[in-house]
Amino acid sequence: MASKTPCTACLRLLRQHTQKLPYRPPPLLTHRFLSTSPFRLSTQSSPTPSSPSPAPLSTPSTPSTTPPTSPPKPSTTTKIAQELRRLAGNTTETYVAYGVTENLYKECARVGHYTVPQAGVKGEKVPKTASGEDLGVGEGWWYDELHLPPTFSTWSQLTILHIHLLTTHLRRLPPAHFPTYHRHLLDHFFHDAENRMLVNHHITAGSIRSRYLKDLFVQYRGAVAAYDEGFARGSDAVLAAALWRNLWAARPDVDWWGLAVVVSYVRRVVKGLEGVGLEDLGAGMRFGEPGVEGKVVDRRSKLWDEGFGEQP
Repeated sequence: MASKTPCTACLRLLRQHTQKLPYRPPPLLTHRFLSTSPFRLSTQSSPTPSSPSPAPLSTPSTPSTTPPTSPPKPSTTTKIAQELRRLAGNTTETYVAYGVTENLYKECARVGHYTVPQAGVKGEKVPKTASGEDLGVGEGWWYDELHLPPTFSTWSQLTILHIHLLTTHLRRLPPAHFPTYHRHLLDHFFHDAENRMLVNHHITAGSIRSRYLKDLFVQYRGAVAAYDEGFARGSDAVLAAALWRNLWAARPDVDWWGLAVVVSYVRRVVKGLEGVGLEDLGAGMRFGEPGVEGKVVDRRSKLWDEGFGEQP
């Protein structure tokens, strides 16, 4: 049976063989984590008297391998601030549109402005027209030269005409902005109309004013459709018919020369507004007098001398 203890000769032979082998340390790896400077990989050989230790080999610069951090999620306070900023933008536009359209409307209402002096005097009777409408006092070309009656109906139709002339220009705004300006422009008109009913004509019953305002809105829609038809067709005859029905209430005793002047005036205003920006409108504008178009109407047409020619 073999013994588990090694013999003395075997141990001595193993010790002598081990002493002859040189000692080699393992490679050394130096690595600094979470640093922006490059790390170095160096090896160290066994120290010998004849050869010094080799210098560590440096690697080229490389960007940091730190993974990018995701942006922090906005807090509840930040979300509320962003929402308030968004709502404030819409509110600011509403206030700007209100101020701009208020100035524009005042110019539209100035064209046909009239007063009723007897309205503020107790016991004074207000004169009436043949149709029973209160007759006031007005100044300007529309009343002095065109001889339109200074009544609520005339003022409202003149105001509607000039509001629509501005609306044709405001329609060029982006679809998201035009309804705001158009709504405020109409709000100014109907608020002023109700105030005139109360101050100039003593219509104190709210139900009666509401009924008149509904009728006025129907008249506004009809006038807009008639004027747009004249603009779309490009026909002075269609536009003249629309003006005759609204400004002259389709009366047979119309001043045809004055009607032609108004048609030319409307064309000139629409053309002139094409080169006006919204900033300029907000700064203020003023409608000119239609009477200057009389020279255009009086000019003889070249086709008048040529005649109609022979009919086929």
